[in-house]
Amino acid sequence: MSSLPRQNRGHLTLKSSVLSPTAISYMGQAMVLNHMNSHYRRISSAKASVDTSAPKSMKKHIRG
Repeated sequence: MSSLPRQNRGHLTLKSSVLSPTAISYMGQAMVLNHMNSHYRRISSAKASVDTSAPKSMKKHIRG
């Protein structure tokens, strides 16, 4: 097993490295962070929609 902590889905952090300095990458990371937070908020607030109505073909050809 790895000693690195496992990240859960939706867990976002701002990172920087020698190849990607904080000053340059912070704006891009902040934009992605805001976008993903908005995305996860939409997913969590979405309601399931299942069409349980009878098909149109059944409604038209009902014998009585």
